[in-house]
Amino acid sequence: MTTAKTLAVFFTALLLACAAPAWADPLNDRYPAPEGTEDKEQTEAILKKLEHLQERFRAAGRPLPPVFDLEDDGIAAMLIDPYMAHRHIGRDTQQRYLVGRLVVINQSDKELSTKLDDVSLIADGEKFAVERDPGQMRYASVYLNDATYSVSELSPAETLTIPAGQIASSWVSFLNLDGGSTAPTLALTWMLDGQPMSLDIREQHELLLDWSLERIGPEGILAIGTVSGEMNTVNLGTIIDDAILLANKKVTRLIIQFGPEAEQINSRLANWFFQTARQAGVETGNSGVRQDLLALPPMIQQFHFVKLPSKVSTSYAGPDRDHEKLIDAVLSATASAYQAINVDQLLEEIREGHPLSQCAALTHGAIRLPQAFLQQVVDLANGSRTPDHQYAEPLQNAAIAALREYPEPQSVDTLRKIALSDNEEQSELAIRSLAFARFPAHQQTLDELLAGPEEQRQKIVQALTDYPRQRWSAVLYEYAVDGPRELRIDSIRALNSIGHPKLMPLLIGLLENDQPEELREVALELLIEREDPVSRKQVIDHALKALENAPTQQAISVVQRFKVQEAIPSLLKILKSNKPLQSAAVKALSAIGDDRILDDLLAIYPELNSSDQAAVLRTIAQIDRRRFLDFAPTAFQTDERSVVSTLADILKKTPSLDAIEVLIIAARQAEDDSPQLTYSMQALGNTYSPQSREFLVELRDTGSEKKQELARNALQSLYYRSPAHSYAQQAVRSSSEGKKSQAVQQFTLAIEADSSYPQAFHGRGDAYRSQNEMEKALQDYNTLLKLDPKWPGGHASRGQTLSALARFEEALPDLDIAIKTQPDNADWYSARGHAYSMLEQFQPAEEDYRKALELQPNHMTALTGVALSLAINGKEKEAVEMLAKGRDKFANDPIFAYNSACTYARAAEVLRRQADTGDQASERIDGLIDKAFQELVRSEELGYRDAKWTQNDPDLAILKDDARFPEVLEQMRGSDAKDAKKPLRPSNDSTEDAGTPPDA
Repeated sequence: MTTAKTLAVFFTALLLACAAPAWADPLNDRYPAPEGTEDKEQTEAILKKLEHLQERFRAAGRPLPPVFDLEDDGIAAMLIDPYMAHRHIGRDTQQRYLVGRLVVINQSDKELSTKLDDVSLIADGEKFAVERDPGQMRYASVYLNDATYSVSELSPAETLTIPAGQIASSWVSFLNLDGGSTAPTLALTWMLDGQPMSLDIREQHELLLDWSLERIGPEGILAIGTVSGEMNTVNLGTIIDDAILLANKKVTRLIIQFGPEAEQINSRLANWFFQTARQAGVETGNSGVRQDLLALPPMIQQFHFVKLPSKVSTSYAGPDRDHEKLIDAVLSATASAYQAINVDQLLEEIREGHPLSQCAALTHGAIRLPQAFLQQVVDLANGSRTPDHQYAEPLQNAAIAALREYPEPQSVDTLRKIALSDNEEQSELAIRSLAFARFPAHQQTLDELLAGPEEQRQKIVQALTDYPRQRWSAVLYEYAVDGPRELRIDSIRALNSIGHPKLMPLLIGLLENDQPEELREVALELLIEREDPVSRKQVIDHALKALENAPTQQAISVVQRFKVQEAIPSLLKILKSNKPLQSAAVKALSAIGDDRILDDLLAIYPELNSSDQAAVLRTIAQIDRRRFLDFAPTAFQTDERSVVSTLADILKKTPSLDAIEVLIIAARQAEDDSPQLTYSMQALGNTYSPQSREFLVELRDTGSEKKQELARNALQSLYYRSPAHSYAQQAVRSSSEGKKSQAVQQFTLAIEADSSYPQAFHGRGDAYRSQNEMEKALQDYNTLLKLDPKWPGGHASRGQTLSALARFEEALPDLDIAIKTQPDNADWYSARGHAYSMLEQFQPAEEDYRKALELQPNHMTALTGVALSLAINGKEKEAVEMLAKGRDKFANDPIFAYNSACTYARAAEVLRRQADTGDQASERIDGLIDKAFQELVRSEELGYRDAKWTQNDPDLAILKDDARFPEVLEQMRGSDAKDAKKPLRPSNDSTEDAGTPPDA
């Protein structure tokens, strides 16, 4: 008799912790304690939040839920500071998690309490309990007040105790929620001193968001949402829900503005705005970027935001969609729309549309306005027909700009009049409209205005620098040579754009030292952009002279850009003596230096800041890899994270055993809380080699708790990068689909690709076992345990294989190790019980079987094992009763039937050994033997086929002299041949897929 349960081996994916909290005080000190508080400041803050929430319910015209109402019983609760996001598990799986602070207010006259384990989250109808062991989610990030925490830092209390008149709170964490692209419904339920409590999280935070939405433009092409309250990652779902509804109505443009009462948002949400705005409408393909927050539907092609209430200043490459004014956002978002709608719609919007839509239509549709509409544009520009609303001035300005599209005299006269008016803003706008216009009449009017007073002339030239034309090159050159400094710079740039013939001498002349620095810089900048040899020589000569006499950042940039080797002596001099330019010199030397600079860089290295030290390390590694490796152990002796991360990054990209040895030494010597440990372990996880693997296995088994954790994480990363990984993944899939022969071939390919890849040996061993090729399986398990003596499940697999080969004495040590490693695994106890049983050590066998049954009450082989032990110990009646209990559960299981036969046979054998050999005893023995044969035949009928094992099984010894025994064996052999299947047999290891590579 042997076990037949499936072995389950789990691989834990451990990720590095997030950034440490930035607050000086412990996070929990910011909130009421779980045992209650009378702290006046905290109490007032919580009551103010509740009062604000109640006001929002009243403003929305909604009835106040009991959980937010203190009037009836003096009890209220809220979930404050919630954070909900996705975390990716492996490559393709994502799960949501929700963390928040549950606050209970008690203004009643009695103390209240609730167990946090009784709090449940109902998310989209599915129930989730508070999680205390985050498991794979332990390092999921939570952003609170611009500090970052891991889920494991926000531990729920055991109990909330709220004395009368006090407030208590605790974190609650709900992990492993289903992922998805839409916002789930969220509600908390719990019992508070026998009173049921229910809190709709979505409703609470939707009202706190204070969100409103309107559509403007023809057919409502633009949606504008306004946030006037508190925005967080939960009520972001409200915005996403509305965005989906808008997208279904073919709205493709969305603006979110924040009102003056809107609260500050955290850095994660701020980054969401910038990133979402950058990606909206952009074909990014499979960029590999994983969003942890909900995303806008892809139908929203333009996303803009206004007055983001955040301290974060973030920018991304791409369109500028962060605005200070709503009008700017509207103009930016609607350009393509108003350029495409028909003229009738355009005119309708200008006449009757929303004020913002009027401005946008006039701005973007001016070039398509008919001549008959000119008078209305003139009236708007003059202010004689401008509507009385907050966007009257932008509308008037849009009309002034639109006049540039009309060649008629009325348009030109109106612009001339406004250009000469006392309104500075409108005067400048009219001049710019004349300068931009493509019509001769507008340009001629500008020529006439240039003859006016100097102040007016400068204002016009300033506009011309933005719209330069050859027509005005003479006046631009005049101001480039002799004008106010800022206007000179703008005029020089304008001349550069139109290619003025006298520009080169002008720029060369400006390089002289007697010229203002700003002019020298712009001249040098423009000369650098030119590709001709003369300009290049002028620039380099000027830079070399400047480095020698009066070094500047720009001069250093020049020699760095053009890799001027002659500059090295001057740069080394700057490196040693000019502190403000030291960083620039380091970067330039890194770009153009050779082995001549190494001694100087190493000598000054200790004096440099961390950023420059990192640059020096990269330079040394690039120039002389040997010197870098020699210096790296010294450079590792720092707590500067940027330096250590640079070192580790260079070393992991260095294909050298010496580089790996430097990382191993750094990791071995590092303290648990040091950056050296974190970065060296990360790097080792990226450098696949026997040395790194052996060290990580050693550290996983012998290091401190922190080092063991990091070593497991690094090993996972290491195995993922093995050339065997893809083969092993294919093999696992084949094995799970029952294609064991194919799995063996694929695991073999994995081993050929990497002979030190443990997962392949474990997986192939399991595949061999499932095909009853025990010797081959044993060979693979032996190799596995040589590679990694503590590989999860390795000893259990080998122990069960040895049992299958009837090498029970050899199996026991492996099974002892398996149980010591995983003392709550019923399979291992059952397997060891079987080994003891086969060695006729029935007392420990029964103990192990009972332990397995205690751990897993429905464990089939443990149940039959206990029955067998009872039979062997002469407790025939109890053994039969035990089998009867299991028969209903395992009626159609061939292994249960076979093991039942073994139990009956053993019971008969025990009775035969007893002194009592009377007729009654003989009758009992015969009855047990008959039952044994009945179960044996039933096992064959259910699919059991292993005649060889049956013939040699010591549990069936008493049956072997019976004439029925050969008949059963023949039936098994005949059925096996007929079915053309591999024998189904009671194996102590029907383990499958134990060697699954740990991807997640």
